Amino acid sequence: MLLPHDKVPNELWMDIFESMDAPQDLHSVVLTCKKFYFCGIRALLRDIIWSTPSHVLTNLPIWANQGQGPGQGQGKDVDRPSQLAADVRSLCLNISTVPSSYPCTFIDEYGGATQGPLDPALYAEDDQNQLLLSMGMLRSLMYYRIAERHYFATPPLYLTMCRRIASFTNLERLECRDLIFTDNLLEVIHSLPALRSLEIELCIFPSRQVMKTRDHSVLPITELKLLNLRRRVTQGHGFAPHAADIDEDLTHVLKLGQARNLRSLHIDSTADVLGRVYTVWDSTIPAYIYHVPQFLERLFISKKTSHRGQVQPQFPAEQFFPDRALYALFSRCATINTISLECQLPRHTTFPEDCLPNLRNLEGFAEAILSMGAIRPLEGISLLWSEGAAHSTLESLRMIAECHGSRLKMLALELSVWDDEILHAVCTLFRNLRRLKLTYASENEGPSEVRDNGAEPSNPLIDIRLFYDQSTIVSLGPLFLSNLPNLHTVQVYHTPQGSEPSALSYPPSGSLYDSTFESIGEEMRDLVIPWNRYCKNLKEVQLSAGWKLARVGVKGRWEVQRVRKMEVEDFRC
Repeated sequence: MLLPHDKVPNELWMDIFESMDAPQDLHSVVLTCKKFYFCGIRALLRDIIWSTPSHVLTNLPIWANQGQGPGQGQGKDVDRPSQLAADVRSLCLNISTVPSSYPCTFIDEYGGATQGPLDPALYAEDDQNQLLLSMGMLRSLMYYRIAERHYFATPPLYLTMCRRIASFTNLERLECRDLIFTDNLLEVIHSLPALRSLEIELCIFPSRQVMKTRDHSVLPITELKLLNLRRRVTQGHGFAPHAADIDEDLTHVLKLGQARNLRSLHIDSTADVLGRVYTVWDSTIPAYIYHVPQFLERLFISKKTSHRGQVQPQFPAEQFFPDRALYALFSRCATINTISLECQLPRHTTFPEDCLPNLRNLEGFAEAILSMGAIRPLEGISLLWSEGAAHSTLESLRMIAECHGSRLKMLALELSVWDDEILHAVCTLFRNLRRLKLTYASENEGPSEVRDNGAEPSNPLIDIRLFYDQSTIVSLGPLFLSNLPNLHTVQVYHTPQGSEPSALSYPPSGSLYDSTFESIGEEMRDLVIPWNRYCKNLKEVQLSAGWKLARVGVKGRWEVQRVRKMEVEDFRC
């Protein structure tokens, strides 16, 4: 007897399952029946997160039993090619191994947890692993307190995991976070033919002497992110942060930036690719030799972030990053079209007219934007807030508008506190915006539903009638955004400290929630729908960190959607 869902083609079910964003929902669906299992398992395995050895042990049987549904044997109606490994597109990895002689907690290939050191007769290790994690690495584990927060895979389980990752022949994105790199893992990275995006953050690396020499220029990656790279502790002094000797040589890791097809590079002061790899002193000339990526288009330079409970010392000369190598790169890399610079420029820095001819998107402090973008046809600008800025935000906006106001398509402003005057100035000075983003850090002030303020505005641009009696949020569409006829995306929200909220919520100040609505999302829809009358092209509205309202279809309904992390550094006009 055919059930109703049996009449629907498998291809249609597969498209439906691939559009599901919540992995837990998709997991529940694939367990309902054999048909949904085979239609949905590929979508479920598309994006994998391995945070503990237990996650690996849970997933490994899926590939070992390809062609079998939950509780099903193999048969003609369930046979299919062994393609599940080829369906994996992204992997977030947070699993490490250490020699079994270390006093850590190990998870073996059977799922058992054992406190090390383990019996060497049961877990034989090759010479490479013995050299890989020497006493220097053990000191580093204690220094960064890694062993206190992690379970480690036994060497056999780790090697099994590496072999499985190597079988993901269509893996496009790999994120390695808070783990100990090994030569085996680096070998796996070199074996992935479809890898395009590689992210490495909060990782610790073995010394160059125990790593095989590889030519990283052959890697197929086009995007590389190196942030908060840890250093090995060479000498222990009670593992005190101020007394430890740190090995600062990570050139063998930074050479990942030599990938010949690299388009996007994101680094901070712990990963000085610019001064260690792209700029090399040649004593035979003597002069600097520059090895600039041929196709580099996007450069993001962030501040080193601090992590609670984790020591991240400053190594020699880090305080001078970025140095002259950055500006040498600017003059030698004409292909760059996007720059994000979260650091102050040296005083009186100038840029020749022929420097950065293709620059279109720029993020930084006001002084950097005014200096770097003065004579360049910028289309996207992101202005960061600085406590010691030479100009006020309003004054900076006025000077930016004089150079780029008519052609600017995207504008993002980072504010310490919310200011309605900024909103009015933006909608007055930049009439051709496609995308507007205003974020503020203060929890005490924000866009309010009811404005009752007797003070007069300090900016004469603001209509005095609007200042007194209008609600900022409610009037955002008809009174402000209506001045921007081409606007399709608007983001106005408070940036929370720490992680983004898991549930949809309003900013802590001026909550609009009305109990007559079923949910906050429903009230947001009711708030945004009237804006369509004034903003014909509006497609996305974000009023809460981590969540947005997006219009489905040309004139479809507004739906609440999760904002993906990757959108943070995405310049889209």
